[in-house]
Amino acid sequence: MQFALGSLLLLLASASANISKSPAAAVHLPSSTKNGHNQLSSKNIITDLELDSGWFKFFFGQSNEETAYTFKFDYDDYVQISITDAYCAGDSFDLYKNGAYLLTTPLVSTNGCKDWTDNPNVAMKNDIFSSSKFSLPGKFNLTIWSKESPYNGGAAFIRADTRLQTCGPSTNMVLVTAPLSTHQQVVATCKRVGGKPVHIDPKNTKEAAKLLMDCGRTESWFGRLSLLPRSKAKGLGCLAFTVAIPDDPTVDVLDCATKLPVLCTLA
Repeated sequence: MQFALGSLLLLLASASANISKSPAAAVHLPSSTKNGHNQLSSKNIITDLELDSGWFKFFFGQSNEETAYTFKFDYDDYVQISITDAYCAGDSFDLYKNGAYLLTTPLVSTNGCKDWTDNPNVAMKNDIFSSSKFSLPGKFNLTIWSKESPYNGGAAFIRADTRLQTCGPSTNMVLVTAPLSTHQQVVATCKRVGGKPVHIDPKNTKEAAKLLMDCGRTESWFGRLSLLPRSKAKGLGCLAFTVAIPDDPTVDVLDCATKLPVLCTLA
């Protein structure tokens, strides 16, 4: 009887050992460090996110926890915000504008870091990483909370850019979709994206029509298209089209207080 009982205990111990070594029990998520987390990151850092300066890396902790940074935006025009998770897929974020809920980035599956990348450009184009792109008027504070954080911490990226629309493939022009109101703003904005304001003779309707054909097809700015700040005009006039008909464009000279998009020609 003692021998049988001993054999039974030995059998149970062996079975228990086999269960603990099974593949299912051995699965575990990577550490937060592999997910880009910095254990030394501070909290409540208020910082300006410079326009067109590329990606800014920020850190986050556990799920439903505020991240280290509050981002301040103080621009005259709309800006395009891009945010993406990186490193290990599975994290997502809640965004708040001036303390009010704004949006949640897409909830995605956790795959145990099989598609690891520390390149935000790569992550932004890959649906397995949670990312969002949106536009906001330029004066606001943006706070980010971790929505899902399966690795109990990590790092992600955010950037702010001038809103651009590429014109036709045969041109080297872009449309800055943020409305501008002064000659100085127009020149500075085009310079920031690597170009100069498009110049056109107000009497040359054929050239104006070509510009409308090249850059006006999407109709996303239907009705008015700013083409030229005319510094030699009385005051600072701005040339614009009120009717986007290539064969017969109607030209109005507007006061520069009128806020319109602007065409830039790239250098």
